[in-house]
Amino acid sequence: MDYSFTPRLSVTLSESEHKLQEIIKILATPSHQRSPLAIKILKLHTESISFFQQMIEEGDEQLFKECLLCLRYKFMQARSYVCRSGEKGDYFYLILEGEVSVQIWNEERRFFEEVCKLSTGGSFGELALLRDQPRSATIICQQNTHFATLCKNDYLRILGHASTKKLEEIVTFFSSLPTFAGWSKKGLIKLSYYFRTLKFKRNNIICYEGSPADSVFIVKKGEVSILKEIKVQRSSLRKIGNDGRVLPKIKCENYSMKAQMSIESVGEIIGDDDVLHDLPRSFTCQCISPTAELLEISKIEFKKRIRAEDSLNQLTQRQKIKDSHMNSAMSLLRAIKQPGPFDRIDDRDKGKQILNSIRSLNPWNSAQNLCKKKKEISKEQSTKIMRKAIQTINDVKSLPLSPRGPLPNVILSPCLSPKSII
Repeated sequence: MDYSFTPRLSVTLSESEHKLQEIIKILATPSHQRSPLAIKILKLHTESISFFQQMIEEGDEQLFKECLLCLRYKFMQARSYVCRSGEKGDYFYLILEGEVSVQIWNEERRFFEEVCKLSTGGSFGELALLRDQPRSATIICQQNTHFATLCKNDYLRILGHASTKKLEEIVTFFSSLPTFAGWSKKGLIKLSYYFRTLKFKRNNIICYEGSPADSVFIVKKGEVSILKEIKVQRSSLRKIGNDGRVLPKIKCENYSMKAQMSIESVGEIIGDDDVLHDLPRSFTCQCISPTAELLEISKIEFKKRIRAEDSLNQLTQRQKIKDSHMNSAMSLLRAIKQPGPFDRIDDRDKGKQILNSIRSLNPWNSAQNLCKKKKEISKEQSTKIMRKAIQTINDVKSLPLSPRGPLPNVILSPCLSPKSII
């Protein structure tokens, strides 16, 4: 008996796809059936996710292992609603692969407005679980998305105490800042939802001058440096060589330099002025401590949340002091880097006259002029020209025509002819 044979297509998975398939397979298995080897593989594949990576850095590996035992898998297609604003919160979500849109109700415009997007490694849903409150945002899948979830009971049992402690820490930190001094605890808790934590190492660039100002930073730990590009104008210089000849005009082109304006430490707000005035970044920010931890909030949320008159006034006063310091530092640096008054030969009439005299009496220039008139130059003529030039050079050699100081002693023998200088 003949059987129809349909060849099976071989599917080659990339490394990331293979890793995802293994994670899905383990998470789809009930918790009590997961073997120690499966947990070990799951740990290997998920320890690079930022949510778990932070646990490991803080020494909470036991919490990490408990999470791996209780995580469940969930898949949702693009344009699906993960949760809606006002609903009861039952799950904490961790994005394994995909992207979601976070939308919040805008009272003024009367519609849901997107405040940010979360992609692979992002997490959401913990605030409703911790505070036993309805969802404050609507989450929509932008593409097919794979989730690892924790139910409310498991989340509160494993991470409830640690998450509550972190939330209390960040609320205490905000209340210590002058900008948020008059805010209520409830307002600060809600504000903390819109911040995300970023970590940097020494010499990492946090933002570049001239780039779009799409967020505001608050230094939570460590120190960062504020750098600004300064353009310095240089005028052309005239110098006299050791042989008495006037050298060609030296062009000193304008150049720019990056200078450190200030060092910002814990509690400093960075980039708020550029965001409030819709300007590009006016500085470069770089981490200078071994490590630094910054809280970042998007431009939209910062402008929406920081509306209190006291907060805006405090930010404005702070920025005025910073601008005054920065302008003074830039003026001082420009003054140091620009050439002094002796370099600007055009501002000195006496210097112009001396240079013109040297140019006309210089043996090389005089010899050239004579060569045009006569084919041969006698020894007496060349000696006369040389003595005249030597006398002029000796008169002006102490004049500081260049920033290097007075001219060095010029020793010319009267027996030299103009041709010997060529």
